[in-house]
Amino acid sequence: MEPVIKVNNYLNHLFNKNPFLFFMLFLLLATSLTKAAFYFYNYTLVVESGHHDGFKIAAWSLAYDLFTISVINLPFLFLLLITKKIPGTITSFIIRIIFCCLNTLMIVLNIIDIFYFRFYFQRANLGLLYVIDHPIEKLANLNILIIAGALLLLVFIVILIWKIQNYFYHSLMKVKGYKKLIITMAVILIVSKLFIGNVSTKIIPTYPLVNLSFKQLSVVQNSMHTLGYSLYRFNETLVIRKYFPDEYCDSALQVKKTFLSGDKQPARNIVLFIMESIPEDFFDENSPFNVRKPFFDSLLQHSNYFSNAYSYGLESNIGIVSILAGVPTLTSIPLYHTSYIDLPKTAVGSALKSKKYASFFCIGDTYDNFGFAKCISWLGFDDYYCDRDIPGYKQLPYGPVGIYDEYVLDFMRKKINKFGEPFLAVNYNTTTHYNFTLPPQYKVKFPPNYTDAMKSMSYYDSSLHLFFNASKKEKWFQNTVFIFCADHWASPDKFKTPANNLAKFRIPIIIYDPSVNKKNQDSTLVSQFDILGTMLDLGKYNDTAISYGTDLLKLDNKSEDKVIYNRLSDVLYQVFDGKYVLGYNTVNNKTEYLFNYGEDKKLSNDLTNDPHYSTIKTRLSDKLKIFYQKAIRQYYNKSLK
Repeated sequence: MEPVIKVNNYLNHLFNKNPFLFFMLFLLLATSLTKAAFYFYNYTLVVESGHHDGFKIAAWSLAYDLFTISVINLPFLFLLLITKKIPGTITSFIIRIIFCCLNTLMIVLNIIDIFYFRFYFQRANLGLLYVIDHPIEKLANLNILIIAGALLLLVFIVILIWKIQNYFYHSLMKVKGYKKLIITMAVILIVSKLFIGNVSTKIIPTYPLVNLSFKQLSVVQNSMHTLGYSLYRFNETLVIRKYFPDEYCDSALQVKKTFLSGDKQPARNIVLFIMESIPEDFFDENSPFNVRKPFFDSLLQHSNYFSNAYSYGLESNIGIVSILAGVPTLTSIPLYHTSYIDLPKTAVGSALKSKKYASFFCIGDTYDNFGFAKCISWLGFDDYYCDRDIPGYKQLPYGPVGIYDEYVLDFMRKKINKFGEPFLAVNYNTTTHYNFTLPPQYKVKFPPNYTDAMKSMSYYDSSLHLFFNASKKEKWFQNTVFIFCADHWASPDKFKTPANNLAKFRIPIIIYDPSVNKKNQDSTLVSQFDILGTMLDLGKYNDTAISYGTDLLKLDNKSEDKVIYNRLSDVLYQVFDGKYVLGYNTVNNKTEYLFNYGEDKKLSNDLTNDPHYSTIKTRLSDKLKIFYQKAIRQYYNKSLK
């Protein structure tokens, strides 16, 4: 007991000297440890080749954390000082509970982001709340040891913060004069604020970009601030950007297109497979992650394979909107959860319904997870099927986020048989979602180099093989076009191999038409935005439609002027052509990087400030500005051309 008594006495001595200062230092140490863990765990994602800005990163991180800690705990200090004048202890006890929860949340969010960052490449924001839908069902699929470990860590953090906070509280109650406390408080706030920006400046999560690169930004940010700022901006309107006259933007980028199908051939049935977390690496013959996949390998001999295809975003909520609606997401939370839901768009379900199409969406996940049911209703589909719609679903084996693919695909085939032609059927598979578990009955001997993600892809390939073998016997098969498109890229080896800002968007897109049965590999730059136009073409849609893409069946723009747009985060967007890639910050209106990826495969030589590339920089940044300005106009329900 003597060591414990000595520690308690030492803590009492420290807190009696300046209780507020040492309480703040404890919180700063805790956040710094989580930052260090974040840095080393995500080293390949946040460290730039040839850059050694360790001192800058550490200084910004400390200042950022001190500012965040001050903003949370200064009200705590004031409230405790006020309660000294109030008889009884209930009021102060409630205040201590509230601020213990807030400080715990700050530490826990920074811990979560150590792992969360690898999936969405940004610190926690309001979008996190839409990723963790149905948490009870998700916890049921986790290993019991992981759950127990997480709960123990949470309990430890709560007890530790409560104990330290109580040392602070009891020491504070003994203080008679508050002058020293107030001075300490003022100095910490002013110094940290001055380091980040001047006193009158509104601190936004991207402020450190004045001295750091975008890749380093996530290391210094505090997750409590990024989440708090996105909550603050939840009801805030998007900033209107007017880079060019609207007429110029309309002539440079047409998003309202007219479909005039003069083809007398009947409309085709459409089956769209939105593939969860499937990178192009699995299909690239030159990639070490090329998976042995008998079904797809055979299918590619009879399909149109777009080997230079890219996603718009890095999340499923963004991917589903890009693919089915053909429009970009600009908001922190899913577009279909925002006040901009009435923006002009072409709802593919409603559009094809005018051509007598029946439409349905099928997923093995729980109802409305990720808000998908809302999205499908928003896009005018007739029906939405999830795990509970599959007969005997309670007895079926579940994967990471849903029933294993083979059972869901078989259910979809039987549903198609009950629908009349023409139809649009969309399957969103789930088995290839992290953490890549396999069903007990799937007994396959994998090569030693196979990662968990590669194994899950192998299983998905097997599930599709079963689906197609059965579907070939159905009367609708020959009149159906099958489209495959990934919702977003995902690391094939949990980021053991670094991926640059271009590779993180490369996905497979495949179109298989049994009536054509012809092999074609197309290297044209294409994106998820092109799927909507393709489906409307197949449906013989004769009207105007809004889409930021083209039609994959009628590609005619193979010029160097063709560009693709990506969204890396709330503020950073990317545009690239056949040779150069540029990143643009829409808050600071600043080019963050420019690379010649055609020659610089690792994107290590930044050309932003090289005068020889000023023309290219201007051309690409202008294209990004036009894209962003038109999207903003659309969000505000303005007329589009």
